[in-house]
Amino acid sequence: MDLLYNINFTYILIISIFIIAYLSLKYMHKLRNRSRIDKDIPLFITHILNNVKNGMNIITALEEVVKESNLSFRDSLKRLLYGIITGDVERSFDRFERDMNTQLGSNVARILKMLFLKGGDMILILSTLNKYISEIYRLEHERKSRLSSYKHTVYIAYIIYIVIAVVLIQNLIAKVEDIQKYNIIDSNSLFRLNSVNIDELKSLLWHMSIIEAILGGLSIGKICEGSFIAGSRDVIIMLIISTIAFYVIGVIRI
Repeated sequence: MDLLYNINFTYILIISIFIIAYLSLKYMHKLRNRSRIDKDIPLFITHILNNVKNGMNIITALEEVVKESNLSFRDSLKRLLYGIITGDVERSFDRFERDMNTQLGSNVARILKMLFLKGGDMILILSTLNKYISEIYRLEHERKSRLSSYKHTVYIAYIIYIVIAVVLIQNLIAKVEDIQKYNIIDSNSLFRLNSVNIDELKSLLWHMSIIEAILGGLSIGKICEGSFIAGSRDVIIMLIISTIAFYVIGVIRI
C-alpha cells in the first residue's frame, strides 16, 4: 500500500513539475520582455535627447529613434508615430503606455505625452528624465546584486537539508532496517525500534523536502523579484534536486 502511494505521489509530483514549468516559462517570457523594455528605456531617452539637442522637434526626434535604433518596443513607437501623424494623439499615447507594460515605461510614456501636449523646455525635461532613469536603473541593479546573497543562502540551506536526509536514510535508517530485519534488539529496550515504520520515515523526509522546495522557491521570488510567481523557477529547480536525490537512494520508485 505504501509503495502504491509513493508511486502515485511520484507521478503527481512529476505532473505538477511540468505544469509549474509551463506556467513558469510563460511568466519568465513576460518578465523577460518587461526587463528588455526597462533596459532599453535609458537608450531611448538618450536618443531623443540628443536629437532634440540637434534642433529636431519631438516628432522628428521620435522618427529618427525608430529609424536608427533597434529597441524592443520599436513597433509600439511606430504605432505611436502613426497615431500622432493622423491626429489621434491622446489615444496613441494611452496605447503606447499600455504597450510599455512596466511601471517605468508607463511613467516615461506619461511624461512624453505631457511634454508633447503641454510643451516646455524639452532639453531640460529630457535631461532630468534621463538622469532619473539612469539612477533608478543603477539602484535596481544594486538591489538585485545585494539580494542575490539571500538566494544563495536559501539554496545552500536546502542542499544541506537534502544531504542530511540522504545521510540519515543511507546510514541511520538503514541500520534500523537491519535491526528490524534480523530482530536483534531486545523487546524491553528503551528505544523500541521494531515499532518504527521505516517507509513512513523515508516518505516524511521526502515530503519535507518538497515543502521546503516550495516555500524556499517562493521566498526567493518574493525577496529578489517582489513576486511569489517569480520564484516558480527556483521551486522547479529545488524539486528536481529533491526528486533526483531521493530517487538515487531508492526512496522514490517510478
